[in-house]
Amino acid sequence: YINAVVDNILFSETAIDEKYRQYLWDRAESIGTDALHLELQAVDPKAATKIHPNDTKRVIRALEVFHATQVTITEHHAQSHSEPPRYNAVKIGLTMDRAMLYERIDRRVDIMVENGLIAEVKGLLEMGYTRELTALQGLGYKEIIAAMMGEMSMDEAIERIKRDSRRYAKRQMTWFRRDTSIHWFDVGTMAFDNVLEQSMALLKKFSNTHA
Repeated sequence: YINAVVDNILFSETAIDEKYRQYLWDRAESIGTDALHLELQAVDPKAATKIHPNDTKRVIRALEVFHATQVTITEHHAQSHSEPPRYNAVKIGLTMDRAMLYERIDRRVDIMVENGLIAEVKGLLEMGYTRELTALQGLGYKEIIAAMMGEMSMDEAIERIKRDSRRYAKRQMTWFRRDTSIHWFDVGTMAFDNVLEQSMALLKKFSNTHA
C-alpha cells in the first residue's frame, strides 16, 4: 500500500474473469494450492519463488494475470516500477525487540476476543455471509469460523490467530527491512516524546533540503 501511494506504480486494467477465478479456486479446493503453485512455476518461475505455495490468493492472482494478458505478473511488476516515484517522501518506521512485539501481538488478540470478536463473526454468519467471502478469509475471521464449524476448538483458533499474526508481523518486517529509505526508531527503548521529537526534526530537515 505504501508503494502504491509513494511510487508511480502502473496498475493493471485487466478486467477480472470471474469464471476463470472461480475455476482456479475450485481447483485449489480439489487438487490443492501446491499443484496450482507448480503451474505458476511453469509460467512464471520468479513469481513462484516469491509467492508461498500456501498463499492461495496470490497464486491465483498471478495465474489470472497471465491467463488474461499472456504477460507474467513478474513482467507486469517490472513495467509498473519503471516510472520515477510520484513523491519525495520521508518514511518513518517504528520497531521494537521481537519478544516484546510478539507479547503485544498476543495481548492484542486477547483484547480482540474480549471485545467481541467471536460474537462479531457469529453475527456475520447469521446474516448470511459465508467463509468464501474475501473479507472473512482474513486473519482472525477465518480461524474463528473454523472453530464454529467444528474444525478445531475455540482455544486452538485463538492460539492460531496469535501464531499467524506473529508470522505476519515477521514477514512485514522482512519486507520493510529491504527498503533502505526508511528511518527506524526503536519504540521499545525510546520514549514516545523522544521518537516524536526526532521524527519532527527529520521532517524539518527534509523539508528544508527539498524546498
